[in-house]
Amino acid sequence: TAGQPWGQPWLFSAARGGIVCPPCAWPESPNQGLGQGPSQGPGQLIQPGTAKFLSSCLNTQLAHLQRLKIAVAPLHEALNILQHYGDTVLGREIVSWRLFRQLTDNQSR
Repeated sequence: TAGQPWGQPWLFSAARGGIVCPPCAWPESPNQGLGQGPSQGPGQLIQPGTAKFLSSCLNTQLAHLQRLKIAVAPLHEALNILQHYGDTVLGREIVSWRLFRQLTDNQSR
């Protein structure tokens, strides 16, 4: 990411490996950013809070991840992103996501 403020729209691109800021997703010059051609698309728009949460997860020690707090809507958005990313990386659906979704849906009610 290019250091764009968290209040601005961000994108998530499973094909590109993570969170991408708009200037990197749509570079003005073909030699800038992450542009990999129109077939891969720029990515999925995500809320700034979700982008910040996912970034915090990357920068937090594994033993301290349970301390991070997230509201229900960004949690569902993050889970959708992670599911899509896993499916893209593995090239197939991760079946255990269905059970995980059922468990998280029951907890958020």
